[in-house]
Amino acid sequence: MIITAYNVEKYLSQCLDSLVNQTLKNIEIIVVNDASTDNSLAVMKEYQARHHNLLVIDSKKNLGAASARNLGLRIAKGQYVAFADADDWVDIRMYEVMYRRASDDDADVLIADATVFYEDSKSFGQFFDQHIRQTLDPRLRTMPFELRSEPRVLLLELVAWTKLYKRSFLQEHAFYFEEGMNSYEDICFHFSVLVKATRISLLDDALFFYRKNRPGQISARTSRKVFEVFAVFEKIQENLVAWDAAADIWAMLVKTQLRQFDWLLQDRVQAHHKREFLASVAQQFQMIPEGGFRNFARQANPDELSKLFCMRRNWLYAYEQVVRPRWPQFPWLNILLHE
Repeated sequence: MIITAYNVEKYLSQCLDSLVNQTLKNIEIIVVNDASTDNSLAVMKEYQARHHNLLVIDSKKNLGAASARNLGLRIAKGQYVAFADADDWVDIRMYEVMYRRASDDDADVLIADATVFYEDSKSFGQFFDQHIRQTLDPRLRTMPFELRSEPRVLLLELVAWTKLYKRSFLQEHAFYFEEGMNSYEDICFHFSVLVKATRISLLDDALFFYRKNRPGQISARTSRKVFEVFAVFEKIQENLVAWDAAADIWAMLVKTQLRQFDWLLQDRVQAHHKREFLASVAQQFQMIPEGGFRNFARQANPDELSKLFCMRRNWLYAYEQVVRPRWPQFPWLNILLHE
């Protein structure tokens, strides 16, 4: 278990309590302090003194989540590896449930479900990918499979912490988080692992608790750091070209990028940055093979097609009209967009 922590003393004990009390006893817990300036390190050392299987790595320089996770990954000894952020927590049964299923399936990667905890309202909700998970073939939950059997698995939430990874599989492919990419770093890791895995397992148990809407959360940033998403997708595109990925994989990347760019434009990109951001979006889509767009268009709905139509042409005003509530959808428009 690899946990990265930066200035989360308020939440850290809840996270560590959930780990040291796991029903799976033969577990190694590696906590990386990413140069916290609050009391986080002292909390970690207190737990290390009481639990022989918990190791603290203290980085004097702030590395960011990607590099901090890599520190833990390089010294991990377990058969399987999992990740968490120190402001989240897990059910005490989580890693026993995941490990037993992954071992039975000899899985390269196992994908579980999660529960969202809204810090501001102190309420719980379903994880954001339920609409995708519910449409997947139920048989995928009973046996390991390859990505080509169901490429839509790529559309499940692009996070590292719902997954359990076979460490020998990560070593074989030299998979690490991209150094220096400390925003949206999970996206690249998500695509690389699932494209290369030969045995993927799916688990519906929602045993991970993701804390959302807390003050200072990285995913809530609205600064120019949102532009870092383009470097992440460029790396994914480079990988897919090198791996000669099929058109259906490229189609899933189109859908992923569309979803990510749409969310950022509506919720994270500041108004005075939108023209520049959309211009970069249009440039990013130029790197997608046409086969990927054709495959995407065959399964896309009018809303997705209209947004993509505007994004590819860098039409900000048209995009802003399309995303308005009750924007009219006409049958002829659907035909036009497909053409």
